[in-house]
Amino acid sequence: MKDTRVIVNNFLKLANEMARRFKMRAKYANVGPLIEVRVPAVVDNLIARNIIDGESKQAMLNTLKDHAKCLLFIDKLTEGMVSGELGNAVKKSSKASSYTEQSEADRLFEQMLYRRV
Repeated sequence: MKDTRVIVNNFLKLANEMARRFKMRAKYANVGPLIEVRVPAVVDNLIARNIIDGESKQAMLNTLKDHAKCLLFIDKLTEGMVSGELGNAVKKSSKASSYTEQSEADRLFEQMLYRRV
């Protein structure tokens, strides 16, 4: 009787682990189509902003589809950036007091947006 309980208990643990793994796999199953759509758009944006040249398009497509290579690219890209170039966190107290008044966060975002164009 005790052996049966151990077997059932082990089976339940195994079933729970399999369910957890299938759930995780399903969670990331939708990433593939997103990558296929977004990566070319991101590469075109990098070319349009002269961050990479047009000749590197295929290499960059391959780089951004691989997580490890993508992280290396981001690391290399940020080496030349100065601190605060992507913006700073804005305190919540800097909200606009009316709809016509621009908040500090909106002002900083607009400033960054126009600086990049």
